[in-house]
Amino acid sequence: MTYSYSTQTYRGQDKIEYWQAALEDVCGGFSTHRSEKRGFEGSISSRIVGGIDIARISSNADKITRSRTQVANTNDSYCFLIAQISGRSMMRQNGHEVFLEKNDITLIDSGRPSDFRFDGISTQLSVHLPRKTVENKLRGRNIPCAMQIPDKTGLGAIVTNFVTHLYDRAEHFSATQATGLRDAVLDLTYAAILEDTPLAHDPTVSQATLSQIIHVQNFILARLPDPTLTPSSVAAAYGISTRHLHRNFNRIGTSVGEWIRQRRLEKCREDLADQRFAGHGIIQIAFHWGFNDASHFSRAFKAEFGLSPREFRIQESTKRTSETL
Repeated sequence: MTYSYSTQTYRGQDKIEYWQAALEDVCGGFSTHRSEKRGFEGSISSRIVGGIDIARISSNADKITRSRTQVANTNDSYCFLIAQISGRSMMRQNGHEVFLEKNDITLIDSGRPSDFRFDGISTQLSVHLPRKTVENKLRGRNIPCAMQIPDKTGLGAIVTNFVTHLYDRAEHFSATQATGLRDAVLDLTYAAILEDTPLAHDPTVSQATLSQIIHVQNFILARLPDPTLTPSSVAAAYGISTRHLHRNFNRIGTSVGEWIRQRRLEKCREDLADQRFAGHGIIQIAFHWGFNDASHFSRAFKAEFGLSPREFRIQESTKRTSETL
C-alpha cells in the first residue's frame, strides 16, 4: 500500500499547509519552518512493507520540529530509523546533536521533542519501528537518540541500501514477512550502533579488526537457530583460529559463547512476548533458537531477565490484556 503527497500542485502558503497535514498523517505531529515561504517544495511517499511503514521524505524546509505539546498530543510509540539518501541534515534530540550526510543513519524517538535542520534539499527514508521492539533489541542500552551511527565500515550504506530496497520493492513483500524484515533491519542497525562504542574509537583496535568483529556478529545472528553453532564453527567459517576469535570478542568485554547465548535468550524473550507465538510451547521456542536443554534454558532465562520463561510469558500476556481494556 502506498500513500503519496506532493506540493507541486499547490501555491504559496497552501504548500506549507498541505505539507504540514501530509507530514502529520505519516509521522505524527511536527511543525515545518521555512524563511522563504514562496520557494517551498516537498514530497512524501509512504509504503507499508510487510507490515513496516517506510516513508520517503524530501523537502527544502529550513527546519522541522516536534514540541513537547505535539508529543503529548500524539499517541506514538515508535523509533524512526532515519537514513540520509541525499543532501545534509542535523538532528537534535535528548541533548544530542548529529550531522547526517549520504548513507549516515540515526534513531529518533517519537516520544521525545526533536529538532531537525536541513541544508537545502534533503531526502531521507524513515523506517517506523515499534519502540518496545527497539528497546528489546538494545537490551542494556538506552536508545541512542540522535547519536552518530556513521558509515565507517560500510554498515551505514548497507542499512540504507537495505531499507531502500524494501521501499522500492514494497509490493513484493507480504504481511507474514513483517517479523523477519523488521528483525533484519534491527540486526543491521544494532551492528551499525556497535561502531559508536568505545571500541570503535580505541586507537589500539584497527578498522580491519573492528570490521571483522561486526561481520562475525552478523554471521552469528543469521545462524542462531543452528544448535551446532559454536566458537570453533564460527572461527572455521572465517578461516581464523578459535583463539583469535576469542581474543577479538574479549575486546568488547565478552566471550563468543556468552555473546551467542545472550542473543539466543533475546530471541526467545521476543517470541515469548509475541502474541503470534502464543500457541508455541516454551521449549519449542527455546529449541528453535538453538538451545537443546530445557532445564539449562530455564535457568539461563531467569538469571538473565529475573523471571522464568513461564512467568515472563504470563506477565506479557497480562500486559496485552490490560492494554486492550
